[in-house]
Amino acid sequence: MNSIIFAQILGSFCIIAGLSLMLNKETLIKWLEDLKEHFIFLYSFGALIFMLGMYIFLSISTFSNTVDIIVKIFWILITLKWTILMLFPKLTKTMIKKSKFFLKYSSLFWLIYILFWIYLCYLVF
Repeated sequence: MNSIIFAQILGSFCIIAGLSLMLNKETLIKWLEDLKEHFIFLYSFGALIFMLGMYIFLSISTFSNTVDIIVKIFWILITLKWTILMLFPKLTKTMIKKSKFFLKYSSLFWLIYILFWIYLCYLVF
């Protein structure tokens, strides 16, 4: 039951954040530049997401429905990604420099992201 409530809160936040970043591309570019220059943001976000990921990983002990499985797999992938980014900060800097392809198609990416979270919210509400 905790995972359903957490998925509702997280899903609503991710939809709003995705819409915000889709409409304000300059904010995304500024955020990536700050992340590249100041590694304290990388470690802060990474530590926060690692703690949330471990909470989700440890709290969902049974796979009773599809939503639990989707939430757990999603958080395992996010936790792994941020752990790798924290362990290899120079790789992160290189990835941000080469993210011109991502910025070119970021509106499409955010649209897919928002639709994914709308579907997940539909499942849990």
